[in-house]
Amino acid sequence: MAKFPNTGRLAYALAPAAIVLQHLGVRPLARALNISPEAVSQWARPAERGGTGGFIPPRYHSAICYYAATVLKGSVVTPELLASKTGRAATQEDAEDMANRQRQKGDRFERRVAQKLTDLGLTARRMPLSGACVGFEGDVEYFPFGQRLLVQCKISGDGSGYGRIRNALEKTAVFQLEGADMVAVNWSYFARLSTGRAVAPANLPSIKLPLGTALKAIEGHHVLVFRKDRGEEAVVLTGPAFRWLIDRNNERN
Repeated sequence: MAKFPNTGRLAYALAPAAIVLQHLGVRPLARALNISPEAVSQWARPAERGGTGGFIPPRYHSAICYYAATVLKGSVVTPELLASKTGRAATQEDAEDMANRQRQKGDRFERRVAQKLTDLGLTARRMPLSGACVGFEGDVEYFPFGQRLLVQCKISGDGSGYGRIRNALEKTAVFQLEGADMVAVNWSYFARLSTGRAVAPANLPSIKLPLGTALKAIEGHHVLVFRKDRGEEAVVLTGPAFRWLIDRNNERN
């Protein structure tokens, strides 16, 4: 039986994750799911090493099956495999607790963002099931100047470009992401921008950053709000959303 790389365990011992990653690969699957390779890798680690003991969170099952069907012929990656309990009976409770904690952490952050927007006097709400329902895309929606904008919320580390954006925002409140039609702003400027109190920058600085995969999170949304642990929120807006908000602010000022 083949061993899964970096685990030192037989593939069946950490199924279904080890089997899935052997066929799909860590990085390609992470790109397909729009999450970090580290998050994917932890599925194939024992619980005592900070992993999920082979357990894959159910919220990714449909996307994994769809991706597997597009890249594999006669795929062994099936809903039955993903839902199986093979090799994880002893660690299932730990794995599910871990998945629940991560989900609850994300839920709390989404509620925090919605509440902060509400505190600004804006209409805002957290979307049902974090945007997993058709017609309720996004984690949060809010309505600056009567226009609905969709917000993606992320608890992030320093990888995949998030840390670089945060570091740059410590030096300037707003800047263009070079090579991408996106603008990064700190929360204070975002609050003013959303409520008609922002002054448009005379010269929008452009900063080139090796962003990795961080900005894929904004796809299909207008705004990405992220923070590390309990730190200050940072914001990335699509270029069209930023320019539209600037125009509304200019009309008021």
